[in-house]
Amino acid sequence: MGVMDLYYRLPPTARNWALQTYGAWQAYQRFSGKFSVWYETLMKTQYLDVEDIKSSQFQFLKDLLDHAYSTVPYYNRLFNQYGIKPDDVTSLDDFSRLPTLSKEDVVNSFNSLQSSQAGNYQPFLAKSSGSTGLRITYLMPRELKSSFSTANQWRFYSWSGVKLGDRRATLGARIFATRPPYWAWNRWENQLLLSSHHLDIENLRLYVQLIDRFRIDFIQGHPSAIAILAEYLLMEGKPLRMKGVFTTGETVYSDDREIIEKAFSCKLLDSYGMGECAAVAQQCGEALDYHEISEACIIEFDPLGDGSYEIIGTSLLNYAMPFIRYRTGDIALPESNTMCECGKGLPVKISKIYGRIDDKIVLPERTILPVTVRMHMKPLLLPGELYQVIQEDLKTIRVFLSGPVDSTRAYRIQMEMMKFLSSDLTVLVEHTQGIEKHKNKVRNVISRVAER
Repeated sequence: MGVMDLYYRLPPTARNWALQTYGAWQAYQRFSGKFSVWYETLMKTQYLDVEDIKSSQFQFLKDLLDHAYSTVPYYNRLFNQYGIKPDDVTSLDDFSRLPTLSKEDVVNSFNSLQSSQAGNYQPFLAKSSGSTGLRITYLMPRELKSSFSTANQWRFYSWSGVKLGDRRATLGARIFATRPPYWAWNRWENQLLLSSHHLDIENLRLYVQLIDRFRIDFIQGHPSAIAILAEYLLMEGKPLRMKGVFTTGETVYSDDREIIEKAFSCKLLDSYGMGECAAVAQQCGEALDYHEISEACIIEFDPLGDGSYEIIGTSLLNYAMPFIRYRTGDIALPESNTMCECGKGLPVKISKIYGRIDDKIVLPERTILPVTVRMHMKPLLLPGELYQVIQEDLKTIRVFLSGPVDSTRAYRIQMEMMKFLSSDLTVLVEHTQGIEKHKNKVRNVISRVAER
């Protein structure tokens, strides 16, 4: 039995104590250290002239290339193989001629991609989501994941007038409750946690009451979950007024955007990123395009021949395990206009992102979000394994795995699926060689049942 299984079994009081303890630790990680320095810096640099931002970005790149060549065996060998020295890179055009880094390269060269000075950056092991195929393990500097990412997140919130310390509600992917209560108040960050995996009418009614009771200023989370809350508010004729709604992790459909903005009387701002932090981009609200977060990354595009482009990203702040010209596997449409009417110097790089396009699972009594399926399937997967869950009808679910399937593993997956979906379902688990993709993304959840 794992730590989380023990947590889920705790009585509500003990579970809340454990959550508050974890929340205190998380808040310390996020807001201590260099958070204030980064936040003040980012609030200033966003309004620099675009040429000044590009100049600073290129200097960050030069420092990273020097570091990679001197301390990372993989890049020392690669640059020498191509006859390249860091000093040869005098422009972004020179940089674009460097070879790219694939996910297979990260898997096969994990040890040699680590800097000999990695320990100086307090790195920890992290794993990618695997939504584009191969799930990778990598090193992430603690400062990049904690203080910088938190500072950048709160700068993003400020684009809708949110101030540090404002109260937020989170409808995200993390499973923090498997039985009532399906909510918690994280007092360390003024954060109302609402389970996105239990969105029935009773809980939606309770969530609205909690948002009012805790005087929530803004909402963040997955757009599919927030859209269900928004639909409920409009159905009840009780729209709320928020400073902003911030989404990530899924494609924002135009219909959902319209419903959310109407229900909360504010604009929805979406952000794009990944655990590897190789490419980060965010909407400002002036338009639907995405600003490159130039203090953290360089975004490039590789044409795929069908009018779309793969995003190539470079993390400027990962000195423990540099990701230089990393093939993210994410597909987008570039934006040719580099300036925005919002007045920020951060260049507009992306007009559209082809994100996750999973379906909802429709059951007679409720609808299950794809993020719920993903969170339950994640612990059951083998390294590098792909999966696809297909709802054939109201009674049948098929789970396809790219890895080996024996009777023991099939039974474990069947029991898990029936536990969080319905015990009345027939769940079939099979091995397959082919997993359906769309725009290079694995479609993890497909439903052949029309949504009610």
